[in-house]
Order: sequence, then structure tokens, then C-alpha cells
Amino acid sequence: MSTIPVHTSYDTWTVEELIDATSTNPRGNKIVTIPEFQRRLVWPRKKQEGLITSIKSGFPFGSLLVYKDTNAANAVESYKLIDGLQRTQTLRQYVSHPNSSFSKSDLSDELVETIAAGINEFSDLDCLAPRNKRKIRLRILEWVWSGTGFTEAAGWGINTLTDVLLLEMLELEEESYDLFSARKSLLGSDSLYKTRVEEFLDGIQKAADICKVDVPVIVYSGPSDNLADVFVLLNTEGIKLHRYEIYAAHWLGYRHRINNIDVIDAIWRKYAELASAGFNLDVYEGISNAESRIERDYTLFEYLFGLGQYLTHNYALLFKSVKVDQPSPFGFNLMSACIAGSVAEKDVRKLPDNIHGLDLTRLEDCLLESVAFVDKLLNSLLRVQRVGQSKTPYFHADLQIVSMIATSFRVRYNKNDLSEIDGWNHKRDLLERHLPMYFLYHVLQKHWSGSGDSKLAEILASESYLNSPPSATTWNQVLDVWFRENIAARQQVQSYIREDLDEYLLLRFVLAETLTTTESYYVQHIVPIASLKSPLSYYHSRPGPINSVGNLALVAESEFVDYGDYTFVEYLNRQRSNFGSMHYHSELDKHERILICKKDDLPPPNLTQNNFERFLEKRFQVLKMQFLDVWRDHIPQDSQT
Repeated sequence: MSTIPVHTSYDTWTVEELIDATSTNPRGNKIVTIPEFQRRLVWPRKKQEGLITSIKSGFPFGSLLVYKDTNAANAVESYKLIDGLQRTQTLRQYVSHPNSSFSKSDLSDELVETIAAGINEFSDLDCLAPRNKRKIRLRILEWVWSGTGFTEAAGWGINTLTDVLLLEMLELEEESYDLFSARKSLLGSDSLYKTRVEEFLDGIQKAADICKVDVPVIVYSGPSDNLADVFVLLNTEGIKLHRYEIYAAHWLGYRHRINNIDVIDAIWRKYAELASAGFNLDVYEGISNAESRIERDYTLFEYLFGLGQYLTHNYALLFKSVKVDQPSPFGFNLMSACIAGSVAEKDVRKLPDNIHGLDLTRLEDCLLESVAFVDKLLNSLLRVQRVGQSKTPYFHADLQIVSMIATSFRVRYNKNDLSEIDGWNHKRDLLERHLPMYFLYHVLQKHWSGSGDSKLAEILASESYLNSPPSATTWNQVLDVWFRENIAARQQVQSYIREDLDEYLLLRFVLAETLTTTESYYVQHIVPIASLKSPLSYYHSRPGPINSVGNLALVAESEFVDYGDYTFVEYLNRQRSNFGSMHYHSELDKHERILICKKDDLPPPNLTQNNFERFLEKRFQVLKMQFLDVWRDHIPQDSQT
């Protein structure tokens, strides 16, 4: 005889019962709540439509798994939804608007004709006129699409539709005698109108109403301590758990008091997103106001979730934002990198043990100090935006910025007690000089492409950001190689390129001193696109490096001049009659400075491939020299320079 314990039974609930049970105020004798380790709503529209199609076709669509609380003292059966949140939400959304997929073609011309003829007897309008039949058709479609169910309480039925059409076409007052008389006549027992409309509504309901469909339910009543493990095991197929959502289940026993109100608010925004779908959440039990939220102990997953949201909101130049209910990787990775020196899954999983005994508030303060330190170093380079662009460009990989912040944390604070390490002031000075250089160098070298876990661990173990960054000789070599690759990559004729490409970051470094005084900039082509595409140009019918960094300038909004289809020299020459000689040369000097391009360096008007690409090379060398000059205090010199 088997000794394996049996903790499961099988049941069927109708869709109607399931939706009621998962509502915040169920009317029946079942209540289903959502445990705090449940994932967010992730099913895409196509997958939702597939489930509804399966149900309507009579196909099997999988069972739900619920945990039954056998200790519940009241008459209401209490359950937790362990598996099936996505399916349940799909059913809830569908049942709330079951006719949203009703097609215009399902409303026949014959039916519209019958309805128009019936109403026409009571109307001063010619309801059979094409314009008025179109009006009737549109009103019927709007009414069907807006339906929220198939009961009288939900406003469904021939009585409601008839009132809607009469009020629309006869312009009567609600509950007026004329409305009552017209309705009574149209809904008489021998009315063709009544017969056809009822057939129409019955057809819609039969095709769309799934409330009485049975849903298979597996009921688990074993030890509640196993629920998190069951949840993780079940969520290994289909749309898998986000890497960090696994910890929501595994870290239920690790709870902390949080003092950062913004982090707490971010946690509850996640729950509000799920609650807004109409579900009853376990976490809402006993949480009646803002004060009770502050006094609650939160799981480590909740804390790092909220911390990640806080970072993306307050340091938007460093961290990419995510949806309010989606775990940001930064809270988890940053904490693990700072404490464990690694973001490998095995190390992130050990975070509860690694931070055990540390003051969480002090730990957060130290971490945020490190974030603010790196943000200050890079802010002037990253904050300025292209005019008309609202989306922040990210030149760096996620783990690149984590590695810089974690280095700052680890060389400053003792990870065992969070005391400040002797020698921090000297190391801070080194990082202030080195980190901007490593930031650009690693972007241009594609250092963080691919998996970055091992690269981050190596950087933190060796404290390599404290080592001298590339020398002037190395920069010369690296930039020349990068430029040749840039020329090859820009063999195109499009006038627009993405804001997060390497050339824009390099230009920000070249113009670091200029862009500190502006909030936004324009992108200027030194040789305009119109000239490069003109019939006189080699590139009129050929692709070319039009958008190479050698042909681009970033111009502060306050200094921008629209040259139109001309080079800056051609533009000034056209204005020359308005200038005196001294003023003209003053303007020329200013535009050469802004664009970092000398008049004599421009290619001739009849553009050949050779003279344009020689121009790109020459101007790039000018940009490179300016970069080396602007950052001379950060770039070590060597005997080879």
C-alpha cells in the first residue's frame, strides 16, 4: 500500500463561481485570495485570446490549483490561488466585456432593416433612410460592445436595447408615456421586431457567454509551508517566472522593517496594480492605512523590488525604468554585488544570509551614497537631452553601472559591519578620475556585451577601477580602430540614427565642458544630408557613412543655427552682405568653435567618396585631440606619447 501522503482533491467551479470567489466582495460561499508571492499579470493579448477561443471551442484548457485553508473558522470556504492567476485574470477581463470581439459583420442588413421599420412607426424621422439606418446600426454596435454581462442587472436584454434605440431615434424623455407606448407595441407577442431582436441577442449570448462553463480545480490541503515550493515548481513552463520572482516565494521567511517611505510606496503600487484587476490580496489583510504599511515587516523580495523601483525613479540616467509591477534587476543585483561581490544566481539566492545581522537602514544609506557618488560623476555627461527627445538614452549595460557603484561601495565600506574603511579619501580621488574614463572605454570596446556576471565579479575582486585607466597612447589606438569600425557601420543614407549609439557618447565627452551649461542640444551634420544626396554628390545613389561621427556635431540649444541645406560656411557667405568684415570673421570663428570644424577642412562641393571620407578622417582626428585635451587630467601620459 502506498505511503505517499494525499493532499489533493478535485472539483469543478463554473467561471461565474471562480470570478465571484476571486472578487473583493464575493457573494457566494467561496473566497479566493492572492498570496504575496504570486507573480504579476504577464499574459500577452494573443495568449489571452487563445484561452477564450479554447473555451468557446470546448477544448481542455488546464486546471487551477488552489490551497484550501482547513483551519478557517467561518462558514465561507477560504482558498489561496497558487497556480492559474493568468487564466483567472483572462476570464475576469473577458466576462467583464464579453462582446468586445463582436464583429460588425455579425449585424446583418436585414436585422437593421427590420429594426428601422419597427421604430419608424413611432418616429417623425424617416428611419428607413440610409443615413438613419447607419445611425441605428452604429448605436446597436456600441450597445453590444459596451455590454458587461448577459443578465438584466448588467443591462442586457431586448427591453434595454429597445429603450436605447427609441431614445436615440425619437428623442424622448426616459420613462415618458410615448416611450412606454412605443416599447409596448414593439415588444408585443406577434411583433416581427421582437422575434428578430430576441434571435439576435440569443445568438450573441450563446456564442459569448462562458459563465456556466466548468473550470477544473485541484484543491491542495497539505502543509501551508510547502506552498511557495509548489508555486515555483509549477511555474517552470509557459511564460516562466522572472528570475527575481522566484525569490518572492523562497524568501517569505526573511522579513525586515523598512524606513524608506518611497520604497514602501513602490511595493504597494505593485500590489495596487493586481488589486485594480479586482483580486483580493492576502497582503491587504490588516493593512488599513498608510501607518499600518509603515509598521509592517516586508519580505526581502518586497524590499529589493521596492528599492529597484526607487532607483529607477530617482536615478533615471543610470537605471532603466520598468513597469510598476515588474521587478527591476537593480535592487537585487546591486545589493548582491555590494555584499557578495557577484550577481550570479547562487550568490543572489544567498542574500538573506549575507545581509543577516546588518542594519538594513544603514546598509541602504551606504548603497545610496555609492549610487549618488557615481551619478554625480556621470550626470553632466548623461543628463543633457537632444531637443525633442523625451526618452533617456542608455549607452551602458546594466551590469556596467552596477560594477561601478558596487566598486565604490566595497572600497568604502566594510561589508561585515558597514564601517568606513581607512583610505577611502584617497580611493575616492582615484575613482573620480578613473570611472568616467572606464565608462567610455568599456562602451567603445563593447566590454559588457554578452553575459556580464563573470566580468563584474572579476572587476570587483581585483578592484580594477582603482588601476590607471587607458593612457593617451592607448586612447589614440583604441579611438582610431573604433573610428574605422564606425565608418563601416555607417554605410547608410538615413538621416536619423538612435540616440544611444557610441558616437553620441563620444561627442558628449568631447564637448563635456560645453554641454555642462545646457539642458538640451541639437544634432548638426557638418556636411548636410541634402548636399550628400544631391545629384552632384558621389552619394546621390550610393550608400555612405553620412552619419559617421566625423560628420556630426552636438550644438547647445542656445547656440543652434539652422543652416538648412548649406554648410555653415555657405550659410555665412549668404549672410555676408549683412556683416562687416570683422563681424563676419567673428561669426566664422564662433561657428568653427561650436562645430569643432575649420572652414578649410570642409570637402569641396562636388563630393567624391575620397574627399568626403578624407574630411571625416581629418575631423575625427580633431575630435580625438579635443577629447584628449578636455580629459587630460584623467588620462595618464606615458613615454610613447
